[in-house]
Amino acid sequence: MAGVKSNALQRGMRKPVAAEAAESEVFRVGKYLFSGTLRCGRINLADELCCSRMVGNAASGKNAKYGDYYRCNDPNCKGVGRRVAAVDKYLEELVLSYLDKNFKGTKPKTTPYRGASKLAALRVQRKKIKDSVVEGEVDWGDVHDLLARLNRKIKMLEEEESDHIEKEAKGNLLRGWGRKKWVGMDLEEKKEIISQVLVSVVVLPVPEGVSDKAPFDSNLLKVNWRKEKESKPQGQYQGPRPATDVA
Repeated sequence: MAGVKSNALQRGMRKPVAAEAAESEVFRVGKYLFSGTLRCGRINLADELCCSRMVGNAASGKNAKYGDYYRCNDPNCKGVGRRVAAVDKYLEELVLSYLDKNFKGTKPKTTPYRGASKLAALRVQRKKIKDSVVEGEVDWGDVHDLLARLNRKIKMLEEEESDHIEKEAKGNLLRGWGRKKWVGMDLEEKKEIISQVLVSVVVLPVPEGVSDKAPFDSNLLKVNWRKEKESKPQGQYQGPRPATDVA
């Protein structure tokens, strides 16, 4: 498939928009803080912004001294890279400053599960039926089907309740914000917060004539905040056509 896509790209065929949209909705934890959030800003052969995910890679061999790096994950591109340490340091502070400004001092909002009373009533009903069987008031065979239906309804409502609790937790993840909260989070939790704040960060190649060993340039990171736009950047990039790099 990589070969087919490569040949299609060389013929000038564009990526299907639907496929790009589907790719943008997939969330992966990964090993690196901003893997998946970063998008390649290289111009491909179809004269379009690549926009493929950039993933973290462990440095090895003679390049190990430069540290781990993010690299475009498209096998037909892989034309843009950045060192993990510099990118993470800059973007992490950017995200934390945004959270300080917009969510510090906010209070959690809690919405009760709308099916809570119905779930409680069904559990009481089930208990009464079981107690009746234990007391010999009814025969097990007479209530077996009824209990089976009750159990199915209870299980369905319990699953709905779990989903509701999970959504509430995600919705309140940013509320009551403080940097101590960030320090105590694991990688998955931090990436969840990042996904709620950022749509993507497009990493532009180092311009022609600039060494790939040049100091880190934050101007080559184009941040797309979630509140500003709900889809990843698409279409053509009208800037210069920089060279492949790992800066």
